[in-house]
Amino acid sequence: MRGGLVVDTSRARTIIGIHGDTITADAGAPMNALEQAARAEGKQLWMYPSTVHSSIGGFLGGGSGGTGTIAHGSNDMGFVAALDVVTPVPGGVLRHVEGDEALGYVHNYGTAGIIARATVRLEPLQDWRGLYASFPDFVGSLSVLRTLGRLQPAPRLVSADTPHITAQLPPDDAFPPGRSSLRMIVDASLVATASAIIEGAGGRVEDLREGAGVSAAISVLSYNHPIEWLQKSEPGVYFHVEVSGDALVDRIDEVHAVYPGGQLHIEAGHAVPIGMLAGVYESPDAVYDGIRRLNELGVGVHNPHQWNVDFRLHETMALAASTDPAGLLNPGKLNPEYAGPIKGAIR
Repeated sequence: MRGGLVVDTSRARTIIGIHGDTITADAGAPMNALEQAARAEGKQLWMYPSTVHSSIGGFLGGGSGGTGTIAHGSNDMGFVAALDVVTPVPGGVLRHVEGDEALGYVHNYGTAGIIARATVRLEPLQDWRGLYASFPDFVGSLSVLRTLGRLQPAPRLVSADTPHITAQLPPDDAFPPGRSSLRMIVDASLVATASAIIEGAGGRVEDLREGAGVSAAISVLSYNHPIEWLQKSEPGVYFHVEVSGDALVDRIDEVHAVYPGGQLHIEAGHAVPIGMLAGVYESPDAVYDGIRRLNELGVGVHNPHQWNVDFRLHETMALAASTDPAGLLNPGKLNPEYAGPIKGAIR
């Protein structure tokens, strides 16, 4: 924010190895490479981001969840087993931290220390299928989202888009024109069950795909990615906020009405649905007023366009006081004045 240096860890990409139910890799190792290494041992990552080529250090430092969160929640809920972290105290220190202590360095953008190496959780490999379905309208997709997300064994991902957002996605025969797309990464044993739920609610299964790449193919069309396609299709029109809560399903018309041109991308979450709500940008005041109105509807809101750390801010400040006493790491990003969902910057 005020000049300085950028530390590039992209060449630090060694996968150290798999030990029981964990995998250890240097910070620059891509998440898809970790997933491939795990698959070779009959295992899979607990989760990985929708940006499957992201580095493990970047995902843990800035990300919060992704493919696999239905079963395991966000990346601060047991995914991280241990970290090696560099801190800028005099003389230089490489700290090895585990469990709750490691959590202090997750999702705070390097403000307490730079992740050099990470150890994260694995689980037994499942036989996944990519199920592509569609409904005449978004309400149809919403009607089955929570039911599909609660199947056991849990799906790796369940995503749905309005017909308008679906039309902006990369061309695919599984996205018929004028219909709402619903996509899921589902255990092979549940394909028939999931198909029956979809068809019973008036939807139809458009395609069923298998193979090692099926999770990645659906993952890159989840979380913020559909909104990015929407924004690319109409540059300078849409902004978005991250949202959560059952109201996204139960009160969708009211949610969409908060912002002009409202369009929701939704996911079956760990506890409640989560999503990205796009609207036509008017002004910062209109965005902030909309956040308040969404809260009144029972929708949780996170503003992803702020520069300030907003996850365990005070705990991070206390940790950084000891690990970075000179305030060298990302100065300006630990400021209580800008904490909260209606603070920060809107772009």
